[in-house]
Amino acid sequence: RFKHVCYSWDFGSEIFILIGSGYSRAAVESEVQRLVQESLQPNPYITGVKGFNINFDNESLTVDFILETIFGETEVSRLAY
Repeated sequence: RFKHVCYSWDFGSEIFILIGSGYSRAAVESEVQRLVQESLQPNPYITGVKGFNINFDNESLTVDFILETIFGETEVSRLAY
């Protein structure tokens, strides 16, 4: 959210603020899951999100998960920096 002016601020998330934040690994993982789920929730085609795998260091954060949709499941991998 707030990264690209061509999109409404109603969509997206602020995952990038967690990079280098100094929070514990457990806190970052919990917050990433929450942010991803909240950002995808408005989409009527998405029925769930599961199987999170989160890797991070001081410069980047990668999140992999399985997206459940009305059309089936698909694996998603995203890098935030």
